Amino acid sequence: MKISKNKVLNYINLNDYKPFDYSIPLIKLNIIINKINVKIISEFRLIKENISTNNISLKGRDIKINNIYLNNIELKDDLYFKKEDELVIYNINNKENILRIESSINPKDNISLLGMYESNGIITTQCEAEGFRKICFHPDRPDILSKYIVRIEADKEKYPVLLSNGNLINRSILKNNRHDIVWQDPYPKPSYLFALVAGKLKCVEDFYTTKSNRKIKIHLYVEYGDEVYVQHAIDSLKRAMRWDEDKYELEYDLDLFNIVAIRHFNMGAMENKSLNIFNSKLVLANEETSTDDELERIEGVVAHEYFHNWTGNRITCRDWFQLSLKEGLTVYRDQQFTSDMHSYEIKRIDDVKFLRKYQFREDSGPTSHSVQPEKYLEIDNFYTTTIYEKGAEIIRMSNIILGESKFKKGFKNFISKFDGKAATIDNFIDSIFLEEKEINVNAFKLWYKQNGTPKVIIKRSWDVINKKLSLTFSQFERSGKTLIIPINIAVFSQSNEFKKYKFILKEKKETLIIEDLNTKFNKPIVTYFREFSAPVIWETDTTYDEEIFIIENEIDLFSVYDSIDRLYKYIISKRLDNEINVDIEDKLINAIKSIINKQSNINLNLLSEILSIPNFSDLESNITNIDPQKLYKISEDLYYKFANKLKINLKSKLEDIEKDIYKKWPKGKDERKLIEKIWKLLLYTNDSNLRKKLITYIDNNNMTLSKSVLNVYQNFNFKETDLVSNKFFNKWSKNSIVLDSWFSFRASIEIDNYIENLESLFKHKCFDNKSPNTLRSILNSFVSNNRFFHDKEGKGYNYIANKVIEFDKINPIVISRFIKLFSRWDQYAEPYKTNMLNAIKFIDSHDLSINSREVIDLILKK
Repeated sequence: MKISKNKVLNYINLNDYKPFDYSIPLIKLNIIINKINVKIISEFRLIKENISTNNISLKGRDIKINNIYLNNIELKDDLYFKKEDELVIYNINNKENILRIESSINPKDNISLLGMYESNGIITTQCEAEGFRKICFHPDRPDILSKYIVRIEADKEKYPVLLSNGNLINRSILKNNRHDIVWQDPYPKPSYLFALVAGKLKCVEDFYTTKSNRKIKIHLYVEYGDEVYVQHAIDSLKRAMRWDEDKYELEYDLDLFNIVAIRHFNMGAMENKSLNIFNSKLVLANEETSTDDELERIEGVVAHEYFHNWTGNRITCRDWFQLSLKEGLTVYRDQQFTSDMHSYEIKRIDDVKFLRKYQFREDSGPTSHSVQPEKYLEIDNFYTTTIYEKGAEIIRMSNIILGESKFKKGFKNFISKFDGKAATIDNFIDSIFLEEKEINVNAFKLWYKQNGTPKVIIKRSWDVINKKLSLTFSQFERSGKTLIIPINIAVFSQSNEFKKYKFILKEKKETLIIEDLNTKFNKPIVTYFREFSAPVIWETDTTYDEEIFIIENEIDLFSVYDSIDRLYKYIISKRLDNEINVDIEDKLINAIKSIINKQSNINLNLLSEILSIPNFSDLESNITNIDPQKLYKISEDLYYKFANKLKINLKSKLEDIEKDIYKKWPKGKDERKLIEKIWKLLLYTNDSNLRKKLITYIDNNNMTLSKSVLNVYQNFNFKETDLVSNKFFNKWSKNSIVLDSWFSFRASIEIDNYIENLESLFKHKCFDNKSPNTLRSILNSFVSNNRFFHDKEGKGYNYIANKVIEFDKINPIVISRFIKLFSRWDQYAEPYKTNMLNAIKFIDSHDLSINSREVIDLILKK
């Protein structure tokens, strides 16, 4: 559906919610896959809940109606009305009814990757959020919970595998080389969790034994040839199942768990009850084809979709305004899982970096919205970092406020009370705070209603005579709301000696007084928001010399990382103002030297962060009057300075860790992360021996090391750059998932004929315009990593604007999320500001998908 810029848009409003007039406790679907179409016979057990109505309105799109029956009587044309995407049926007079609709759809013609579609000979479904209406007529809202019985019939050779939700209860061989399978899902679910897959797929079988000694069959289906890459995903699933039993006492509730991995799938993954469907990129993996970060991400995503079995499936959302109920909660659970599997502190740093880079950026621009929005035009546009990651941070704050024991008790209460129901965010918060009397629950819920990143300003007052420290906290929220903010604090009285405090800020301004402090400092040194205890930004009177002290003495790794990050950003801000602070730069370099030389047991992942000078995409959301070319140049100059000052120390550290870089994941991952940072810095010293050595890593059997070579070469126009590019392509040209890394690398390379380079990628024989992964690889890498996107003449912006219009016709979900990159156009300096605005207006002048139209209108503040 294309939307003109002049069309009036009809928004859905939270305040308009009312229960549906009917319940549908049972749905039977007879799905007959033919050569030219798919016949859908839907039969609903329909119970009237509102006795004042005799009509029912159902949603449906691109569906041909053949016949409609109500209580076994065929309806004539005057008893129903079809308009656009709605079917209204009249004269439903009984309390209980059987509604049967015979219809047909054409999955082969469906290129949206939403609803039921066929790609690469495989029929797949994606129903979240509103795709079920492209399969059959239905209210298609999450508060309609139904049990499903699904019969699938198809040609046995073309579609040997036929999958749906629940348990397989019957299988038959039919005439004319056809077969059918019947699936029954005993648990009520909303329509967005319906799933079907049909095609030629290879099944890898395994099993898991629960704590109660039930044996769960695990079947993972992939396209032929991919079966050698699935063991990591299966092992990840087993770890997630065990963790959920240990952590939350939640056991899987069926005897079979299916996963399907296919390439043409828009979402990363989908938690359909007992039939999770994944984009292949998030399943197929081993150390030769996937990096350490990708292996951990796959583990986390597999866990995330599994955890939805309880937080999303067994308990679902009443309406889409409650989306963060399932997504924010499940993100929090998968973050906990990864922390327990690996390192809590490093996971915390990774999550905060992601939140600040993407969610804080979203919250600072025109597409900013609350975790529970008040309205939406297209719900697909609200699968955002705000709903997911900020939603998870709100739940984390509730855990910090309550403590782990109370939180888990409240969580258990929520599961018990709302199992099998469609719930709200209020239901969840009320459940976990049920026994907490010191917190105003309604005040805490304001986190779900506000948008923008809150700010806290902190001032120290030190009474040296009475040895009393006063910490005054003032909070500022865009609309004036007063939030409940947990603040974890450490107060240092001397090196390596500190006391911890948890302070809950409940008012606009409050003071925490700490008495009987003995210190040799001019005033005690304090770290705030340890472990990032709240999703806010904060300003303090901490000096930059004190930040150096924190780096050398704090044991909370997030606080160390945060001080490093603040120092780097201060150094960059002074260079932006053409006032280089040589003293602070040299002090930081000396502190890093000391850390490398003296702290032999330092967490290597943390050392990687210490050596990571922020790049343009890290900085863009934090500043105004942005001059991108100047920022790129400053980053480059700092890399030159730090690299040459640290050269001897870096080479020494490189020798220390090289012996461990081939250890099997998850071992060796910290060394591999650090080696990329060291390689990048040393390339700025023009080390010709290193440049030759790096080429040899492209052919090794560890993808982390191979891709690290690509990453460090992308900003250098060396003769070796093309050489490593060609070697990587030649090795992986037959593996489309790995090849996306090559597309990403090529789009990031900074060369004068960058538009010609990009066009060669879009026209490349290996580019698949139906693959969301490859499209994202090129577009995101160019705008995030390549300074030529910010060409002073606007050529980069104009080129991307044309690609937006082109691919919005093919994949509007990907494009509508991508164009948010333009959301901070008014924060740029000239000529970038005007050039970017012209590109946005060019996009706006075209007919766009409803997804992209909503985003563009927000960016232009219509």
